[in-house]
Amino acid sequence: MFLRFMQAGLGAAALVAAVPPLAAEAGQTAPVVVTATRVAQTADQTLASVTVIDRAEIERRQATSLPELLRGVPGLDVTSNGPHGKLSSIFMRGTESNHTLVLIDGLEVNSPFGGATSIEFLPLSAIERIEIVRGPRSSLYGSEAIGGVIQIFTRRGGGPTQLQLEAGAGAHQQRRYAGAVSGESGRARYSLSAGYEQSEGINACEGSFSAGCFTFEPDHDGYRNGSWSARAGYRLSETLDLEAHALHSEGHTEFDGGFANETDFREQVLGVRLEWRASDSWTSTLHLGETRDERQNLAGGANASFTDSRRESATLQNDVLIGDHHRLVFGAEYQDDRIEASSAFTRTERYNRALFGQLQSGLGAHDLIVGVRHDDNEQFGGETTGQLAWGRELAHDLRLRASVGTAFVAPTFNDLYFPPFPPFFFPNPDLDPETSVSYEVGISQRRGWGRWEASLYYSEIDDLITFDAAEGTALNFDEAQILGLDASVHATLRGWDVGIGLSLLEPEIKAAGDGSREGNLLPRRAEQSLQLDLDRRFGRFALGLTALAQGRRFDDAANSIRLGGYGVVHLRAAWFLNPQWTLRAKLENALGRDYELVNGFEVEEQAAYVSVTWRPAAGG
Repeated sequence: MFLRFMQAGLGAAALVAAVPPLAAEAGQTAPVVVTATRVAQTADQTLASVTVIDRAEIERRQATSLPELLRGVPGLDVTSNGPHGKLSSIFMRGTESNHTLVLIDGLEVNSPFGGATSIEFLPLSAIERIEIVRGPRSSLYGSEAIGGVIQIFTRRGGGPTQLQLEAGAGAHQQRRYAGAVSGESGRARYSLSAGYEQSEGINACEGSFSAGCFTFEPDHDGYRNGSWSARAGYRLSETLDLEAHALHSEGHTEFDGGFANETDFREQVLGVRLEWRASDSWTSTLHLGETRDERQNLAGGANASFTDSRRESATLQNDVLIGDHHRLVFGAEYQDDRIEASSAFTRTERYNRALFGQLQSGLGAHDLIVGVRHDDNEQFGGETTGQLAWGRELAHDLRLRASVGTAFVAPTFNDLYFPPFPPFFFPNPDLDPETSVSYEVGISQRRGWGRWEASLYYSEIDDLITFDAAEGTALNFDEAQILGLDASVHATLRGWDVGIGLSLLEPEIKAAGDGSREGNLLPRRAEQSLQLDLDRRFGRFALGLTALAQGRRFDDAANSIRLGGYGVVHLRAAWFLNPQWTLRAKLENALGRDYELVNGFEVEEQAAYVSVTWRPAAGG
């Protein structure tokens, strides 16, 4: 199996290497990212595998949801229990859905109840850019960062006043409205955006008791979401800068389920950041924040249950330049999680304290990063994680890098304290954190025509938390090993913008508590994924295509339910009527393929969507 994997990887590398002679276009620069090292650096300097999606890319792709936008990114497998506001999960580099840390403007939004993030409720209209960092980052961020980190940045103010309005409509009575304004005045900057979307939806679950929904409800599962975001900053002096940010999203989603079939939800992020530039070489930042996740579940319109979680956090970070070639980043973090629920949890609060430090050094042609963090958790005690990364510039702008890192995921409130339901379930307050060690080697090249990159990685995850039906509780039951390869090409070829992303994956259960699943594949991860993006501008018109092909996956750990591979094509077009007005249209699933990412749930039918965007003329 390993040999077949390496043969496929070498074939992909050969394909990547064949691209450069085809083009000779204007050069591209590396994007600046913050998430990989907690400070602003180019993607090459971070020594990590990074993907950046900016506002222009969001608009070009014409995505209508965050799961749709992220699906097909190398190293990410995004599954959904239907379209438009239905439960969605991220499996980064084959790890679990709660092994990817999600940040919004620097604040963690993973749920204390289950550990994952409800990405299906986060509005695209509020997003300025997304940074995706693959590989362990617990040495900087603590728990949940085994697979990597996704940071979402809301729209930021500054510069000349800008206004944008958008309206769109599509199949299944889908409607979207959004607006944004930003600018600055003197020492102040501001940004405000708002959006509303709704859809009648489709019958997401096929209505079989053997399917994932375990019920029969042949109806349309609708969705609506109203949201707003705001950021405002003020330069108090030449050395002090104050900024506040907020994101609010609330609405209603319908689904097929045996105990509940509707949910009223509210997501909220509030933060304030004070930055002090003590000198040309020392900057200190204090960031205070609160995130909330509220759910009211209904069955046939009647209240069935509720959950409410609140996370308060404080981070003090220092960025110190030492000479011309060294940078030290160090700080402290405090986090307090509190929950309320209709079920009586045996414990409803816990805190986590942490110290972290990272040294980045440039030693001639070599770059080195060394990082360490210690977390002190009220529930399980201490956990120390680290990272070591090395990079070197080679001939012809080739860049080689290698890294090793450890990470962990803390047990969730559901695992530890959910009310007992004998004889079927008992909480387990003695659970240990899930831990991992990951190794990665990568090579990249940035040329005039674009950039290509390939990364080979291997991860071992110990003490995976798994529900043991025989014991009726969650246990540190399994171990997994994951071997993978990510590769991407971004180029401009004879007027066409071309993007290719490839992921190859072997996510195996290395050891299981009862021995019955050893050698099986972890569920809901595709073994192969290939995405092609093509876009070109023809004067006032633009045409684009996204083709995504994914191999088989299994829906369960026993590997008894197999979901076949599939291929889907999305088409898009834009007409730039004048500098103020743009008309866009897209056809999702243009070939009308039927496929599932979760057993029994259809993701999307063939559907058309049109939108119009207005921006006032400069000075208008």
